[in-house]
Amino acid sequence: MGDGVGTICGNCEHVSEYLLGVGMLYSSIDRVAHLLPKGAQRLIADIRSKQEITQVDYAHKLYECPSCDTTHPRFYLSFRYGENQMFQPDYRCGDCWGPLRVAQKDIFSYRCRKCGARQLRREFEICPWD
Repeated sequence: MGDGVGTICGNCEHVSEYLLGVGMLYSSIDRVAHLLPKGAQRLIADIRSKQEITQVDYAHKLYECPSCDTTHPRFYLSFRYGENQMFQPDYRCGDCWGPLRVAQKDIFSYRCRKCGARQLRREFEICPWD
């Protein structure tokens, strides 16, 4: 089951909404592949046509840009294939084009993507979704 949160910047009042987790419709990799960038979709199709995949994990997650110190919602997917190789899509920051990684801190400790202030606070919670 998924949930979510909305943030608001205390400086510029910019609101962001983040859906996190997974729902019942996310029952297989086939049902979530469309949530990834087209290049990742093609790579997954190529891998699956040649090799078995195992240890699949996926969910809507919060990513961070270490350079900008901002948050970005993305769909997380990882799996193993071949000789213990790991697949995860590469995501880039929409502002600086630096690499994103799964968020390491509390959502309210990041900078606002609009004004850069460190004044994010909870605006609303999103009810559990499925």
